[in-house]
Amino acid sequence: MTRAFCSAFFALCVALPAVVLAAPGGEPAAVAGDTCAVRKPRPKAKPKAKPKSKPRARRPSKRAPPTQQTLIDRGTIGVRLGATFAWAADDHRSDATQADYETELGGVAGVVYDKAINQFLHYRVGLQYHGRGFATEAGGKTTTATLRYAEVPLEVGVHFAASRTVTPYINIGAYLGALIDKEVRVGGDKNKAAEDQFSTFDYGMNVSVGAWFPMTRTLASAVALTYSHGFADLIDHDEANVHEEDQTFNRAFYIVGQVHF
Repeated sequence: MTRAFCSAFFALCVALPAVVLAAPGGEPAAVAGDTCAVRKPRPKAKPKAKPKSKPRARRPSKRAPPTQQTLIDRGTIGVRLGATFAWAADDHRSDATQADYETELGGVAGVVYDKAINQFLHYRVGLQYHGRGFATEAGGKTTTATLRYAEVPLEVGVHFAASRTVTPYINIGAYLGALIDKEVRVGGDKNKAAEDQFSTFDYGMNVSVGAWFPMTRTLASAVALTYSHGFADLIDHDEANVHEEDQTFNRAFYIVGQVHF
């Protein structure tokens, strides 16, 4: 009996694992430690989306200062060319000797140097040729005087940048002129005696209104209108045998175009 019990117990021990390990569908179930068991693949984790980087804010480009301000800060040389509308004005003791003068057309050419004193102020000095003169009727004849001067203008002014394309300015100052050539015609004929009556030097005041126009970093153009008011007696009235207190002065409006570099 003992042998029979042992045999039955052994058979049960052999069959029990197969029953336990059998799956419901007839397939063996996976048991821990069984390397042959089929494992379902784990779903792959989705890669985390990278946070969108914020677009970099564009830094405002450093714009260069206005060309003319750059030029005038370091000093600029301007070459000028223009036209003048000149006449004369009398200050005589007697109204009878007062003359009515007509405008004469002349030319202006020269160079100027502009330099900033600070952000708003600048000064100008230059050397220019200035063709002045006048015409008047006397004794039924037309007297025309053509006077050519070498002038040195010295001015101070205010400038401001109205925009990046224009820099207006206003100048005021003095000029000193030396007569380098003259011609007087009375009734169409040259009159040497009348030429000798003119003074050698002239001086007065200039008032200018103009604007610079930047072209490149090293070049600018400009235009200016100037009123010139002479204070020196234009004619030696002692030589003309008239009253010594009588005086005649130069007057002019002239407009010039300039190139600065």
